[in-house]
Amino acid sequence: MARHGVWQLSKLTVTYCEFSGSSRGTRDFLQNMLQLFREQNPQLAIEERTHPGHHPWLNAEYRSGNMRSVGVKNQPAGEVLRFAVFLRSAAGRRTSERVNPRQVLPVVKRDGLVRVRASPSVQGQWRPGLFAAAEK
Repeated sequence: MARHGVWQLSKLTVTYCEFSGSSRGTRDFLQNMLQLFREQNPQLAIEERTHPGHHPWLNAEYRSGNMRSVGVKNQPAGEVLRFAVFLRSAAGRRTSERVNPRQVLPVVKRDGLVRVRASPSVQGQWRPGLFAAAEK
């Protein structure tokens, strides 16, 4: 994802095995689609790494220093491309870091036997006989 005009993904490493069947789609991606992907993303450093006897992975390194790995075991070449585009388009940080403070559960404080919430309920407070009128 481009943030202020700068792509956040700095390096994509494709790790695969030259012989295993689980890396077949990754090898097809490297032979048929990687050149076009490189041409469309000149800002991205792409590294191919063989790791004999292991399943294939896409490892992404972002400018913020964060890393993300996606396993592409037994995936066809099109799915490997889809995961590469997903990693390229990601922001490089967890999206849960941007949580609206209103979505966080309020702190429950005990005041004797009555619980008092840090923020009042939107629906109103319960009281005895609240639904008595609705039941009649």
